[in-house]
Amino acid sequence: MEHIEKALHSIIKYNEYRDWMQTPFTIGNNVYSTDAHSIIKVPKESVGMFDDCKKEGNAKTVVDLFDFKPQKILTVKVQDLKDVIGEIPLIDECRNADAEGKCNECEGDGEVEWEYEGYTKDMDCPVCDGEGVITESKKEKTGRKIRAEGYFIDFNHTRIRTCMIEELINVAWLLKADEIELINQTEPNRAITFQVGIAQIVTMPVLQTDEHNILKRFESMSKKEVEKN
Repeated sequence: MEHIEKALHSIIKYNEYRDWMQTPFTIGNNVYSTDAHSIIKVPKESVGMFDDCKKEGNAKTVVDLFDFKPQKILTVKVQDLKDVIGEIPLIDECRNADAEGKCNECEGDGEVEWEYEGYTKDMDCPVCDGEGVITESKKEKTGRKIRAEGYFIDFNHTRIRTCMIEELINVAWLLKADEIELINQTEPNRAITFQVGIAQIVTMPVLQTDEHNILKRFESMSKKEVEKN
């Protein structure tokens, strides 16, 4: 139960505009959690008690996402996904660091001279608001390496961000699942659903462009390939 609840919470990310997404919630016989890009569903009896989703419209939207007949479309080993993620180049992690510098407009005085038809007047510098200094944000390296963004994995005709694949891998690890099954897929720009252990996870794709960095394409076998194997 503890690992399943950790899987529910692993999907959640802080969202100041959607309070109902800050914690798992119950609808009918299932418990869900979401970050608006992915949503996970597990049976209610597999976890502890969570409050019911109080907004009827939200509850209907969530339930409708899982209104399909599961099919075994594609099975992918978790280790294969890990290997693909490992191909993403590492870059320096940076954070925003504020730094103060002298305002060049007023040369640090905080005042500028205003002149009109021979009349002059001192006034607060409009660039630094009379402070004499400018606060600028700059990137500062943290010393850590992180995976670069902008890489994707295709599942048949659907393209998924690698950061969302990492969520799937983490859920699989928590639920001790060695494989991930694609169980619902329609159009390229529509959400797809994965089965990870007892959990079902709906994931939103991206629109496909030629500029995307595609690390791997996992494809279902054709009927002839199935018969051949």
